[in-house]
Amino acid sequence: MSLRLPTIDQIGIRALLERNASECPDREFVTFEDGTSWTFSEALNQAFSAANVLRGMGVQQGQVVAILLGNGADFLRAWWGAAALGATTAMFNPTYQGEFLGNLVRKAEPVLVISESDAHVPVAAAIDVPSMHPFALRSGSAEPPKLERPIEVWDVHGILCTSGTTGGSKAVLQSYHHLHTTGSWATIDAGLSPDDTLLVDLPLFHAALNTFVVGCLATRSRLAVRTRPQLSRYWAVARETGATIAVGVSAMAVYLQGQPTVPEERDHRMRYWIGVPLPSDPTAFAQRFGISGGVLGAYGCTEIGVAVIARPGVAHPPGSCGRARPGFELRIVDENDVEVPAGQPGELVVRTELPWAISHGYLNDGEATAASWRNGWFHTGDALSVDEDGNYYFRDRIKDVIRRRGENISSFEIERIIAGHPAIEEAACIAVSSDLGIEDEIKVLIVRRDGADLDYLQLVEWLAAHVPYFMVPRFFEEVDSFPKTATGRIQKFLLRGEHTDRCWDREPYIAVTRDGVKRRTAVPSGR
Repeated sequence: MSLRLPTIDQIGIRALLERNASECPDREFVTFEDGTSWTFSEALNQAFSAANVLRGMGVQQGQVVAILLGNGADFLRAWWGAAALGATTAMFNPTYQGEFLGNLVRKAEPVLVISESDAHVPVAAAIDVPSMHPFALRSGSAEPPKLERPIEVWDVHGILCTSGTTGGSKAVLQSYHHLHTTGSWATIDAGLSPDDTLLVDLPLFHAALNTFVVGCLATRSRLAVRTRPQLSRYWAVARETGATIAVGVSAMAVYLQGQPTVPEERDHRMRYWIGVPLPSDPTAFAQRFGISGGVLGAYGCTEIGVAVIARPGVAHPPGSCGRARPGFELRIVDENDVEVPAGQPGELVVRTELPWAISHGYLNDGEATAASWRNGWFHTGDALSVDEDGNYYFRDRIKDVIRRRGENISSFEIERIIAGHPAIEEAACIAVSSDLGIEDEIKVLIVRRDGADLDYLQLVEWLAAHVPYFMVPRFFEEVDSFPKTATGRIQKFLLRGEHTDRCWDREPYIAVTRDGVKRRTAVPSGR
């Protein structure tokens, strides 16, 4: 049976808020960490209030509003208010700062920045964009804001700024249908209902989480919003919130499985746990923690959302990330876009049965759009293989990107910042395996300027002032020069085989966290 393009009434944020407020106004919808909550009626009023404030600030339908907020009522109010106005949102990690943040925000071309951090005000001013505190969004009228025209499924809901791969960051265009398709597999398709509750403890600015929130709008499932995961009492939080579905990224599964077995870890209502990546043994994970429906897994990226899914009850060989989801056509191809035999690694390319189900391009970057969407297929830049039974296996990243702390990190962006240090001539960042073997650690190789002094502890502190905490490299190594192509590009494939035994490891000497930088010892750090 062929798929049908959904209507905006079925997938639009404003339309779903209005439907739910009309049909079940007094049903509790969102609970927050401070004990407050919103009903469906209150959620709509909060959205309309924010929308009218934004309109008063001059925001028009189709214009971009940048949101730099953590999880909470302010984030939902800003997001849903912009959506109710028909504006486009660009969501950023609020720990971003300085030049790095300014470059990302500039690409999205916002007309307004919403942030509660004083550190973001000069960033907005530097790109000549006004900023406002989210508290102001509470003061607007709850009257439905008039639209200049109807919102459509192909309208741009969001600008998703990638972390950059082979070059600088790109601004990915996300339509409402793309938003819906990315989250529907684990919400609508998984059979969520008003009896379900999504634990929202990962950052809402990530598409991995906010797309599930939109799915819950469609299924009328509750949201339990928390500022961040509390791994030390994860299952207690699940019980307290009544969560039936949650998302785990990075090494969360490894941490949870490494804790002593206690009865409380099964005392909850959880029926689905979405693992990105999957635990090493999803069935054992679900059995130990009493997850009745099992563990869901997926493969995807910013531009395509989710193209491969692993469902409980479907046999997947060890190491597989699942099978192609309905409506997605996948191929594994060589450098000339010719399909390779089963079992042979190649680049995954994707297209969809319905229009607007994946991104339709990069904002103001026709060259990058043409390069990625060539020959009628989106090129993911990831190396996968597929077996005879249609099981897909992630092999490597063709694109120059590092995965750390649940974030895709551009080595290009780190290198550009490091090269601005007065003691450094040139730098190359590569991924090395973490201690847990789940994600990447960042290693930077450095060519020092002639005659320059370089103290690694001071370099770490300098970097922490210029990039988000999770982008600060762990390993540092000095080299005399880099292997390069005839055109002067660093041949990173020759560097990736390098180990860390010759590196300076900052971990014993200095801690870099979201709360700041703290030296652990005054051991000399220069090399």
